Amino acid sequence: MKYILIIAGIILLTVCSTAWTDKTAADERTGAFVEYTCQMPGDAEESTDELMDTAVDAMKKRLNMKHFDESGVKRVGRKGIRVEAMGISPEELINLTGSHDPAEFTDREGSWIIPVRLVFEGAGEITGISCAE
Repeated sequence: MKYILIIAGIILLTVCSTAWTDKTAADERTGAFVEYTCQMPGDAEESTDELMDTAVDAMKKRLNMKHFDESGVKRVGRKGIRVEAMGISPEELINLTGSHDPAEFTDREGSWIIPVRLVFEGAGEITGISCAE
């Protein structure tokens, strides 16, 4: 009887420690997404595609500069941007992407400045990057 209790205790400890390890590993693999709508300058409606491509490229550069190699940025619809990063909370991602201030992006040739205002739409947790290229 004594050996049965010892074996049952060992099995119970093994099951509990495995479940805790799996939960910890899952917790470490969570991240966040943030979605923005871009408000373009009044006269920029005809060049929205170029402006959005530039804004997406700039957001990717911001994340790369902060060493978020496991991240993704993509255009959503006509004027939306979705940003995803692993190992970060939604609040940290909002601060990281600098969405609280109007953003000024230069075009690809660096010749003109695009005043794009990023308007926060939503945020939440993710378990993997879906918008990586």
